[in-house]
Amino acid sequence: MTTLYYKYGRRFVSLLLILSVSSLGLFFHMNKAMLKTEWINYTRDMGLVLENVAITGHHKTTRSQIQSVLDIDQGMPLVSMDLGAIRKRIEELPWVEQVALKRRYPNTLDIQIQERIPMALWQSEGVVSLVDEAGFILTRKNLESYTDLLLIVGENAHRNIAEISKIIESQAHLSSFVRSAVHVGNRRWDIHFMNGMRLRLPETTDQQEALSAMAHFAELQKSYDVLSREISVIDLRSDKVILKLTPKGKRMMRRENIYS
Repeated sequence: MTTLYYKYGRRFVSLLLILSVSSLGLFFHMNKAMLKTEWINYTRDMGLVLENVAITGHHKTTRSQIQSVLDIDQGMPLVSMDLGAIRKRIEELPWVEQVALKRRYPNTLDIQIQERIPMALWQSEGVVSLVDEAGFILTRKNLESYTDLLLIVGENAHRNIAEISKIIESQAHLSSFVRSAVHVGNRRWDIHFMNGMRLRLPETTDQQEALSAMAHFAELQKSYDVLSREISVIDLRSDKVILKLTPKGKRMMRRENIYS
């Protein structure tokens, strides 16, 4: 009998302890919620409520676009605003990269916007998009004012903007002659120049090879002014320099051979 009492008595005491702890947790949880509500009501009574929204740093994103995703109301207590949720909604807008939010007592929400910077025009399957350095699509509309940016072409070209930018900028004095860059087979680049010449670069598995080829082209330009010649293609994919002449260049060469 004593053994049974001891056995079931311990279980009963354990059950009481579990129920007590659970009740205590529920009590504190309810009290926490009540305290939060009381605190919000207290700040409202103190006049710490939303009256102004100050937005800075936005240029491409309109104020109305930002306001449309805030989901806040005039007169609500500042402490009741979920800044994390507000930040997330604003950062879903196309041009917005980062957002900093701050409650400025007694009555203002400060919103500081950092927008994405356009880096290139990306063409894929006939569709042209404005993209930032990470390849994020900003817009496909009203692109006329961005024609001075590099045009990159290819299915995944937008994911490799940093790569082709590094290659071109390694010979920055030639960048003004570049019209576009085509990503070939997701492995390498062809650079197209304003005069119609195409430069074939080696695969970028080892980017140093592409950088070396670009440096080699810069030397050819310095020594022979190749960009003013009747050359349609310069192929630097191997150790040899392979040239392809334009039709006019071929005619000129034939004439020189005739009269030589």
